Amino acid sequence: MTQTPQMLKTKTLDYYVKQLEERKIKFLDLDPKLGHGVREELLAVLRDRARNKFMKNVYEDFRTELMVATAKEVEIFEDMTLVGGPGGIDRDLVRDVYIKFKEPRLMFGIVWQYEDDDYNEADEDNVVMKSDSRSDLEKTAWVKDNGLPIVEYFTDTYDEINEHEHPSWERIFKFAEKRCGLYKDIEVDEPYEDRYGDY
Repeated sequence: MTQTPQMLKTKTLDYYVKQLEERKIKFLDLDPKLGHGVREELLAVLRDRARNKFMKNVYEDFRTELMVATAKEVEIFEDMTLVGGPGGIDRDLVRDVYIKFKEPRLMFGIVWQYEDDDYNEADEDNVVMKSDSRSDLEKTAWVKDNGLPIVEYFTDTYDEINEHEHPSWERIFKFAEKRCGLYKDIEVDEPYEDRYGDY
């Protein structure tokens, strides 16, 4: 199979990007050997990858940390709850994060709808899950499998952040736990099973 010049250029760019990211070569050493067109395209690819990495890791963490740090109230609730899994339904310790803002802010919510309903705005009673990011909610089964709509609305609470359901739970919990100091210094008098076991 004959490779076109475009395929060869793409392979060359991929090779150099991988070598640079793995720090096997330095851009300063590579720069004089590249043609002007290849150099500009390589820089564009590196910029895009750096921007995507920043938006995915650093920016999302920073945004979440700022939201939790400036909240009026942050609580973590733990409870034994029925949870479905590969082996069927079982009881498990489930953690939920609850955030109360100092003033209402724009959020996104998945709205529960029946076939004949036509919601144009969110009501706290019919919101299944909230997020400050529309793309978070688009990843959920509520939207992908059930086709439930996402609406924008102002609210002063961010709840429904459930350990087993919310797509950003891990990131939010990381900062909520830091702020709340979750049970780090509490001495327990009785075993966990005696306090929360079924009787």
